[in-house]
Amino acid sequence: MPRIGLFVFRSQITYKVGRMFHKPFLCSWLCLSLFSAQAAADNLLDIYQLALQNDPTFRAAQASLRAGLEEENLGLAGLLPQVNVDAGFGLNRTESRGQFPAGGTLFPSNTDVGTETKTWGVSLEQPIFDLSAWFRFRRGQELTEQAKAQFSADQQDLIIRVAEAYVEVLRALANLRASRAQEDATQRQLEQARERFDVGLVAITDVREAEAAHDLAVANRLADEGALRVAKEQLSILTGRQHKDFWVLREDYPVVDPVPLDRDEWVKFARQHNYDIKVAVLSQDAAMQAARAAGAEHLPTITANMSYSENRSENDYNNLSPRPGEQRYTNFPRNTNQGALSLNVTMPLFAGGGISAARR
Repeated sequence: MPRIGLFVFRSQITYKVGRMFHKPFLCSWLCLSLFSAQAAADNLLDIYQLALQNDPTFRAAQASLRAGLEEENLGLAGLLPQVNVDAGFGLNRTESRGQFPAGGTLFPSNTDVGTETKTWGVSLEQPIFDLSAWFRFRRGQELTEQAKAQFSADQQDLIIRVAEAYVEVLRALANLRASRAQEDATQRQLEQARERFDVGLVAITDVREAEAAHDLAVANRLADEGALRVAKEQLSILTGRQHKDFWVLREDYPVVDPVPLDRDEWVKFARQHNYDIKVAVLSQDAAMQAARAAGAEHLPTITANMSYSENRSENDYNNLSPRPGEQRYTNFPRNTNQGALSLNVTMPLFAGGGISAARR
């Protein structure tokens, strides 16, 4: 394909990507309007569908989108209540053996004390005023929008990369056909030169010139075969498959000037629709919110706390050597319920300069 044809083709694709961003419709339009149908051949839509599933760069973009969509949720978590539940179970046993004096007589004192404790509690913490957390939430919103815009840019980039790789294969095919035709032509010229030399009509130098022209044509054909293999391999990187037959450009494909032709129109269109610009703007907004969040760390925060807990314990006292009239075994159960409600105000006075450094 001539260079001017490739340039026009790429220009039209670039403009159509912005006007018709619905991907299946775009690829279908390209296939029907630019290429001639061939049975059992891969077309641009087939290649694009495979690239959606197998292109590693686009798969990475999808993963980045999923991660970016969580930025808003991460920021929102700092504004919502935090609820925690805890529970515990404990066993403690103490054995004591000794003697104690009474009335001038030593009496044994051997005891075995066992304690079983069961506790559980629930606590709720709700930020009432935390300006830093609010700005972090706004930053998360900007980062989520940035991730969406970046993914849209990655989608457009995939369309362009698939179209360019496909066109490179078509151009390599066209160049190979031309070089093979040139090789056949120089082969015939070489045969004619040899026949004319045999009958004495031309000098040996004419034969050598024909041989040189034929060798050059063979070299060009080999180079074009290598270029075709490289182009197919580049396309396979996008799709994860090998491709043999392709739809080719229609014979009546019109080579026209890009539409619009005015450069200012392209600049105006790019300012309105270019996703790379949108990503940059959203990145700037996210950085501004992060700066505000860092500055708000100097301000006080107000937090409400609620908690409720229950504690149940049983103390088993076993007197192994009771005196007359003493009880040998005693159980002391105890239940404790506790609830609390508090409002806390916290303000950093000095943090070693860390907050100021983060703000700057």
